Amino acid sequence: MQGHVDGVGTLVRLAPVSAGVEASDWVLRVRLPESLPRYVVEKGSIAVEGISLTVAGIEGDEVWIAILPHTYSATNLHTLTPGMALNIEVDVMAKYAESRERAEAGMHELTVEYLLANGY
Repeated sequence: MQGHVDGVGTLVRLAPVSAGVEASDWVLRVRLPESLPRYVVEKGSIAVEGISLTVAGIEGDEVWIAILPHTYSATNLHTLTPGMALNIEVDVMAKYAESRERAEAGMHELTVEYLLANGY
C-alpha cells in the first residue's frame, strides 16, 4: 500500500463473526465507489482508513474483510459505525496491471496531438 486515497467507500457492516466470552474475529463490509471494484481481488490488499487489510471476498461493489481481534482492538476499526465514509486505497499492482494492459492495447490519453496524429 502506498498511502494514497483512491476513493471514499461506505461502511455497510462491522460485526463479530462469533458471539461469546472469548475474543472473536470480525467482518467488515464496505461499499466501494464505482471506480474501484475492478482493482479489488479476493486475497488481495486493500487499505481502509489507512489500515492495510486482506480482502476475504467481493461481490459487485461490496467487499468484505475478515478482521482479527488484535487488529480490531489495536486500530480505529472498533470506532466505526454503519453509514460512515471510509477512505479506501486499492492495490497499486492492480492499477499498474491495468495501466500496462492499456499501453499494450495502444490506448492513449485523448489529446489534440493524439487526434491529429491519428487522422482526426
